[in-house]
Order: sequence, then structure tokens, then C-alpha cells
Amino acid sequence: MKVSSQDLRWWRDRAKDEAMSAALMRRVEAPSDISPRFSSVRRTEVMVPMRDGVRLATDVYLPRDPVDGSPLPLRTGLPAIIVRQPYGKRAPFLWMPIQGRYWARRGYACVVQDVRGRWGSEGDYDPFVTEVDDGYDTMDWVAQQPWCNGSVGAMGESYFGYTTWAMAVAEHPALRCAVPGDTTTDMYTSAFRDGALCYNPFGVWALWVNGKRFCNYYRADSYHLPLEGLDDDAGIPSRPWKMLLSHFPKDEYWGRLDLTPRLGDVTVPVMQWSGWYDNFLSETIKHWRDMSTRRAAEGDQYMVLGATDHMLTLELKGRIGREPVAGHGHWNDRICRFLDRHLRGAETEFPSAPVTYFTLGREEWRTATAWPPPHVRAFPLFAAASGAGSSGGASAASGAASGASLLPAPPPEAATRAYTYDPEHPLDAWVGTDGWAPARDMRDRAPYAGRADLLAFDSPPLAADFEITGELAVTLFAASSAEDTDFIATLDDVFPDGYVHLVQQGIVRARYRNAGRDEPLEPGATVEYTIDLWSTSYVIKAGHKLRLEISSSEFDRYDRNLNVYEPWGTGCHPRTALQTVHLGGDTPTRLTLSGPAEPRFRP
Repeated sequence: MKVSSQDLRWWRDRAKDEAMSAALMRRVEAPSDISPRFSSVRRTEVMVPMRDGVRLATDVYLPRDPVDGSPLPLRTGLPAIIVRQPYGKRAPFLWMPIQGRYWARRGYACVVQDVRGRWGSEGDYDPFVTEVDDGYDTMDWVAQQPWCNGSVGAMGESYFGYTTWAMAVAEHPALRCAVPGDTTTDMYTSAFRDGALCYNPFGVWALWVNGKRFCNYYRADSYHLPLEGLDDDAGIPSRPWKMLLSHFPKDEYWGRLDLTPRLGDVTVPVMQWSGWYDNFLSETIKHWRDMSTRRAAEGDQYMVLGATDHMLTLELKGRIGREPVAGHGHWNDRICRFLDRHLRGAETEFPSAPVTYFTLGREEWRTATAWPPPHVRAFPLFAAASGAGSSGGASAASGAASGASLLPAPPPEAATRAYTYDPEHPLDAWVGTDGWAPARDMRDRAPYAGRADLLAFDSPPLAADFEITGELAVTLFAASSAEDTDFIATLDDVFPDGYVHLVQQGIVRARYRNAGRDEPLEPGATVEYTIDLWSTSYVIKAGHKLRLEISSSEFDRYDRNLNVYEPWGTGCHPRTALQTVHLGGDTPTRLTLSGPAEPRFRP
């Protein structure tokens, strides 16, 4: 077998992970502001049988040596927390032994399990397929153990957030509450954002989790065409990758895995959580609204929105991009207070409202009864071809829309700006980054305004701080010379020193512009698009500018649109497309922001 540079890098990184694990896994404790109730922990491994005889590898963490000297609750047992994940219950990636000790030292039996077909568990790995039944059987086993008092909580994020939802809909009588984080009940809607594959991270994930353990996804070339042969040609044939390719658009396969229709079966308190830079933010908000409506009488549905990305890198690095962030605290502690209330019957101060959210730029947690908070309202900012408040950036010849503006009043006269999108040379802002960790890997976006395939519309400098809290959207009027293409809208914070910080971003794949339909464009026809930039709570400081970027690629966060109307994943021959954005008049392209007060700009 020929050894490539990608192989050497993979082996080096795995060796580094293993060395760190060996050095730190038993010594490091999870950061916390909650004092432990027990001083030591005992871990045992069990193979837990499922209904079909397959056994799943399971670690059980139990507390020992109460800090206050009281006896262990051997007769009554402990409330149990179940975490079911596919990433290795002792592997370096999750550092689950550290998590297990955190929960056991705070008075819980913590059960960490490898899902079917992964790591130490028996059976075949088929992502998401058996998680409801296996979750039910695991809860059944846990509830009958002598160290469990019969009260069970389900907890997890990402894939194991999905398994948390799977346990919640399974209707086991022992389940008392659930805490799904950074996740969804319908993985399809997050893997394909408005019709575009979120290649980095979801495509990368599908290459990575193939088989019993992790696969060397470094071998994959994100530029490879056609996409359907990417895994085989890289020498890493992947069943999950083929699942993505063969079940698009959403079909019965994804329908069977979609737990959304079963949310009505959930009869316990749920605290959902996510972050402004997480890949599942929109789905978290949608599910919370659904559950809050279903259980309005009980009033036991909560949502916590922090400033984190999927990998919670803010807690490790203390920054987003180059900007430091303080006062965020620890997700474990917030979850612990919720679990203490619903599993131990403790009086805790958190959560104190249905919605808790973190405001960047104020560095503080706030509460609300709904999302968006009732006190905010919408403010449009209109893109203009020229005028007061111009960006003064690159020249018009560069395509960066010199003289373009982002202003509160719509331009009275119609105008256009145009750029050419070449899929052979996409805006590669995400290549080489971890798509699960955009807060850590965020790059200065200032250089992108000089590209010929991007339009940048800047506001005048702010006269006072402007708080954005709530939903964001762009209404785009545009024409393309292609029968299919992408349009991407990005909201930036432009600092006085020129640094450009990504606030939020959204995409629309033109052929899926009308929900539930697949329709080609009429080349040259102007179409109205709505691009969802999800939500945030972010304060742009006085002296800063807002920037709206319009482009057709953010590679490899999203797969490239080849500007050809053909079955997805099969294309090999990209074409360039002329994109024309319409401004003012009857086609007012605009950014709609939410906040408690409208922005005020310097003259």
C-alpha cells in the first residue's frame, strides 16, 4: 500500500491524541463552578444486551467517598444519566472518562455507551437506524440496576443529542427528563441546508465515522468530481457517504430516521441547547418552539443559546475568531442545575425562564419568554449601488462594489451590481478548517471583499452600539445566466482597524428556492430569494460598520454548485455563471435585522 502525506498526517494526529489521552485523561477534571458531592469515582464496564441479543459496550461511573462524610445511598440508589454515542466511550475525541467523573462526583450514576456497531459494541453500524429501540433497552437495563433509584435522565450533543431525542420519544417510564444539545430530530435538514450539502462538516463526518472506528478523511479531496465517487477514489469507501449521496433529496430512508413526527410522544421536561456558531442552531430553535407549543400547559420546555460552536471551542480558547469572550461559564454546570431539579428534586436557580441566551459584545446571559424575545423588532437595511455611507473598498472593476451602501432607506432608483461565479475557483474560506469549530477557526474576512466573485455592501460607521438580537434574513433579487446556482449572504462586523468578523451566514440553492419543489432557473430572469441567516445576539460597537456580503460560494463549508441543472452529485463539468443583483426600485435587496432599537449611523 502506498503511504501518502495524508496518511502520515493522520497517524501523527492519532498518535498525538493517544499521547494526550494517556497523559491527561485520568488527571484532568472538567472545569466547574459547582462543588462536587463525592471525592472519588469507580468505573466498571458492562456489555448490555439489546432485545435482539446484540450487546453494547457500556461504562458505568459510580460515586464513592461522599465529601460530607455521609453514607453512600446504597439502598435507595442514585439517579442515572445515560449518554449513548458513536465516538468511543474512552477514546480521546470525547474525553468521556472526564465527563463520567464530573457527573458521578455530583451524585449521579453516569452511563456511557458505544452505540451499536461502534468501538466496543457488537452489531453493524447503521447511523441513526436502531437508536430508539436500543435507547429504550438501555434505559430498561439501567432502571433495574441496584445502583439506580429508578429515575433516568438522557443527555448528549450532536449524534448523541439525536440518541437523547431517541430515548425521549421511546416513552420509557423511568425517563424523567432529557437534555439534547447541538442536535436535531431530523439529520437531513442539517446535512443539507436549503438544498446545499454542508460538506464541511457533515460530508466529512460521513467519511470519518465509516466502520468500527474512525477513518482517514484527510485522504478525501473536497474538489473531487463527481461527488458520488469521492470516497472510492480516495481509497476510503464509506457507507455513510453513499447514504448521503443516494438518499438526496429527502426520501423514505430519511423519513424513517426523522423523529420530528414523534415529538408528541415526549412527556418529560426537556432542556435544549445550542450556540450562535453551531450547525444545529436553527433546528434547536424550531424544536423548542414545537415542544413549547405541545407542552404549553406543563411549561417545562427550555432552550439555552450560548456563544459556542459545535465543539464548544469558546470554553477551551476563550475567544471567537480573534475576539476574546468572557463570562460564558460552563455548559456542564448549566445542564447539572437542570438535572438536579428534575432528577434530584433540588431547588435550583437555572433555568429561570423558557429561553436563556448569551449576548456577545455585552458578555452576559439574558432570559426571555420566547425566541425572538418579545421586546425586539425588525429593521431593514437596503443594499444600494452607490451613495452616502459608501464602503470605499475595492474598485468596481474588482467586483467588490466600490461605493456600495447598506442604508436604512431604500434606494429610489433601480440599479444592478454583477459578478461572475466560477466553480473551478470558489471562495475557499473554509478549506483547511474544522467545520464543527468555526468559532475557533474563524478567519478575517477582510480579504474577501477584494474578490471579483463577491459583492460587499457596507453601512456607514455606527454612531452608537447596535444590538442585534433575534432572527436575520436577506431578501435578494437576483438573476443568473445558469439554470441552477447558489446565493450566499453573510453578515459581518467591520472593525475600525479593518478586521472583518463573521456574525452569521445563510445559503439558498436556486433550484430549491421554493420549498418542496425542484425547479430550474430561467437564465436571465430576476428571482426573489429569501436567505435565512438564522439568529444571533450580538452587539456591534460604535464606530464599527455592518457589512452584507453576497456571493455564490463558501467552500468547503458547502459543496460547490457547478451551475448546471443535473442530478446532484453526478456532475463533472462546472460552468461559470454571471450573477446580477438588483438593488432599489421594485427589487430592493435588503438585510432584515432584529433588535431592541434601530441602528444609528454617523452622518
